[in-house]
Amino acid sequence: MTNNTTSGNTSKQLSFSFNDKIRADFKGGDITSDGGVVMLRDFDEKISFIKGLSKCINDPRHPLLTIHKQEELLRQRMFQIVLGYEDADDSDLLRNDPLFQVSVKEKDWRLIEIEELASQPTVTRLENRVSEEEIEKLNKFLTDTYIKSVKAKGKCPDTITLDIDSTDAKTHGYQQMSLFHGYYGATIYHPLLITDIETKLVLGAYLRPGNVHTAHDEEKYIKPIIDRLKAAFPTAQIILREDSGFSFPEKYNLCKRESLLFAIGVPTNKVLERKSEKYLKKAREMFEAGNKETVKLYVSFRYKAESWDRQQRIVAKIEINKHREEIRYVATSVKGKAKDVYGFYTNRGECENRIEELKNGFSADRLSCHKFNANYFRLLLHSCAYNFMMLLKSNVKNEELANAKIDTFRIQVLKVGAWIKKTVRKIWVHFSSAWPFRKIFEEIYESIINSTPYSLA
Repeated sequence: MTNNTTSGNTSKQLSFSFNDKIRADFKGGDITSDGGVVMLRDFDEKISFIKGLSKCINDPRHPLLTIHKQEELLRQRMFQIVLGYEDADDSDLLRNDPLFQVSVKEKDWRLIEIEELASQPTVTRLENRVSEEEIEKLNKFLTDTYIKSVKAKGKCPDTITLDIDSTDAKTHGYQQMSLFHGYYGATIYHPLLITDIETKLVLGAYLRPGNVHTAHDEEKYIKPIIDRLKAAFPTAQIILREDSGFSFPEKYNLCKRESLLFAIGVPTNKVLERKSEKYLKKAREMFEAGNKETVKLYVSFRYKAESWDRQQRIVAKIEINKHREEIRYVATSVKGKAKDVYGFYTNRGECENRIEELKNGFSADRLSCHKFNANYFRLLLHSCAYNFMMLLKSNVKNEELANAKIDTFRIQVLKVGAWIKKTVRKIWVHFSSAWPFRKIFEEIYESIINSTPYSLA
C-alpha cells in the first residue's frame, strides 16, 4: 500500500499494490460504523430507561453553566458500553461521531448544528461524584426494572427464582478496598450479583472489598430485594438458588422467616459421608453390574448440622465412572423427586453464563477508578447496560438471536456502516446497501416500533 498527499488537501489518497486501479481517501463525509445506535435510542424512548437511571443521581451542577445534561452523559456512556466501548476514555474517540451525537442529545438537530459529546474528563467527573445513597437508589432501580418490565407483560409470575453468586473483578492499580483474596490468588474486588432465571435480568449488583467471604453481607443486600418482590407480586413463591459458599445457618433462618424456598449446595463432611455410605455401596454394585458404565444415583435424606436449628432435606447425586467416585449434596426445601430437584439446582450454571456475559460482553469488571464508590457506580452502570439489552432482546422473535451473546448481537444488529446526511428538514441515515443482516435489523426495528411502551422512570 502506498499513499500520496494531494497539494492543498490534507486528505491522504491511498493506493494498493494488489490492484493499481483502486484508490481510497478520507473524504467520505459523515459516516459511522455504529449505525445501530439509533435503534438503542428509539428503544430507550419506549421504556424511559435512561430517564429512570438519571433520577437516581443528583446533579449539583448549575443548569446555566451545564453543556452536557446528566441524562445525556448517562445515555452516551451506556450506549458506548452496549456497543463495546467500555472505557470512559472512549468518550474522546466517539464525541464527534455524527450518529452518536444525534442519538445521545435531546435537542432538535433540525434547528441547530451538531455539538461534540462529552469528553472523558466530564464523564469521569460524573463517575466520581456518585454517593453511597445514590448507589443504593441505583440498586433499587435494577430491582424496579425487573418488576416494571414483568408487570408490563400483564401477568404475575407463579415463582421467582433468584440466582445468587459472587465473582472476582481483578484490579491492577491502587483502587480503594481492592485486596488480596486467597481463593482467587489475586488482588480483586468481590462483587455479589443477584439475577432472575427467567428474564436473565440483574436485580442487584454489590461491590465489596476484595478479601471478604463469598456470603459476606448477603442478607443485607437480598432482604430489600425480597421485600420489594413480595410487595409487587404477593402471590409469587420466591426461590433462592446458591452454591455451597452460601450454606450458613443464617441463610436457612432467613428462608424460614421470609417463607422462601431454597436449593443451596452443602460442602461434604464425615456425617454426610456416613449417611451416604449405603447409597454409595448400591451405586458401586450398579457400576459393576453394568459392565462399568457410568452410574448416576439420586437420593435424599434428612440431615442437621450442629449449627443448624432444624433438619433439612438433603438431595445427593452419586456418580461413579472409570475415573472417579463423586458425591455432591444440596440442602433444599423444594419439593419433587431427588433427580428433578438436583437438576433444578445444577441449572444454576446458567447464572455463571450471565456473570460471564456481564464481565466479558459488557466489561462489568472494568473497575479501574481509584475511588471505591466510582468503581461501584461503574459496576452498576455496566449492569444497567446489560439489563437494557436483555429488555431489548426480549422483543426479538428470532430465538437464536434473542439468546445470543452481546458480541453476536453487536455484529448482526448494531455494527452497521451508515452515511448521515443533514438537510433543512431531515436527518437521513443511509445504511450500507450491502449489509448482510438488513432483514434481521428490519425485523427488530418493527418489533420495537410495535411494542407497547412502558416507563421505568
